[in-house]
Amino acid sequence: MPLIHTASNEMHSQKASIFAGKAAKTKGYSQAGPIRYAHGMFELVNLDTDTVIAGRLRMCSTLSERLRGLLGTRKLDPDQAVWITPCNSIHTFFMLMSIDVAFLDAELRVIKIIPDMTPFRVCLPVSKAIGVIEGPVGMIKSAALKKGTRLEIRTPKSGPMGF
Repeated sequence: MPLIHTASNEMHSQKASIFAGKAAKTKGYSQAGPIRYAHGMFELVNLDTDTVIAGRLRMCSTLSERLRGLLGTRKLDPDQAVWITPCNSIHTFFMLMSIDVAFLDAELRVIKIIPDMTPFRVCLPVSKAIGVIEGPVGMIKSAALKKGTRLEIRTPKSGPMGF
């Protein structure tokens, strides 16, 4: 299971279920789905380069959040992205912009990337994908993402993180 670090205690890591709606048997897991912090906002970190990819990562894990995703969003700042989980396929119907896409496995390793996915496109289901990161065009290149890149989701260290 991937680790989600809490801001209050960097030395202590807490495992969190990333499967929405899947009951977990271990202490510290949420029965209703992923553990959430700061209204669903996180940081996305490339563990291979130890750099923050998105300082404002919004988690979309409920049905309504996943259905909405980035619909209606006109522009993403370079430090913004969404983490949709569970998810193994996406579309960009009715999107107002192109996006960079990275599909993740259960260990938060990148298993497929789609740079500059334009509106009104479909990506068929990706085998073993349990989630997807959608970010601004250029995110893949600037974060040096490639197949096999290890990512980490962290709770924010400080301040409000509006989206």
